[in-house]
Amino acid sequence: MKNLALGSFVLALAAPATTVCAQDAWPAKPVGIIVANPAGSSPDIITRMMADRLSKASGQSFIVDLRPGGQGIVGASAAVRSAPDGYTLFLGTNASMVMNRFLLKDFPYEPERDFVFAANVVDGAAFTIAVNAGVPVKNFPGLVTHAKASAGKLSVAIPSINAEILARWFNHQTGMNAPLVPYKEMSQSIQDTVAGRVEVIVASHPSIKPQVDAGKLRIIAVSSAKRFPDLPDVPTLDEHYPGLVFAGWWSLVAPTGVAQPILQRLNREVERVLKEPAFVERVRSFGFTNGEPMTPKELADRARAERVLWERVLVKELGFKPM
Repeated sequence: MKNLALGSFVLALAAPATTVCAQDAWPAKPVGIIVANPAGSSPDIITRMMADRLSKASGQSFIVDLRPGGQGIVGASAAVRSAPDGYTLFLGTNASMVMNRFLLKDFPYEPERDFVFAANVVDGAAFTIAVNAGVPVKNFPGLVTHAKASAGKLSVAIPSINAEILARWFNHQTGMNAPLVPYKEMSQSIQDTVAGRVEVIVASHPSIKPQVDAGKLRIIAVSSAKRFPDLPDVPTLDEHYPGLVFAGWWSLVAPTGVAQPILQRLNREVERVLKEPAFVERVRSFGFTNGEPMTPKELADRARAERVLWERVLVKELGFKPM
């Protein structure tokens, strides 16, 4: 299989092109992938697994370069400043490529101007909405009814900015107006929900799975467009409130100016990685789904459509102010 993979990559590199020889020979040296997350995070682990496969297929090293900080600003800025030669890539997310422009006052790059898309990696990086086992609701509409009847006494733990966005959005859409309780640490938010100090938590499935399995928390909804494969009986928010979908994505992007043949090769090779059963299972272990095959143009179109969506939701509906 390794020889077949290498052969397919070499054939791809040998395809006719009108670009210069340096582009035809890509990759002729190690390729860096900047990840704006800390060591041990799910983006770090999944990108390293992908990089390993790309290295074996191409015969050149794909090296993960961690640049955490500034809600993705540090990593994205480093990628923007790099040469547009295909040797520096960035793991762009819906946050760094779309949403942060509406949340951060000092936003030093323009995604649509400064980056081009290469390949989809992960879709469905979504949240679960779970309740303390003692809360007498079985589904999300039941939670809305219970929250309205509680007159502000039912609260929601939000351990991240994305959890806050989703909670504020479903508060707005449903009129439940549950108080939001921010946390700096995921572990403390889970402990307080289990203990009943707050009744609801917005969190990833893997982070609360032990408490769910132990019967201490109950998942009543997921924020993805489709039901989680591991939670087939749990409805999406969209099933009850159409359009209420919050699911992150990760894509490989490059500085504007990278040649189209390089982007197309990356797209093909990443698509091969996404079909590997071991990679599929690893992505699922984090509560995500593999990215659907999409062309660079389709990825750019998705980002533009989401920019329109999040400008409406964040700015016009929820009143977020850049900080």
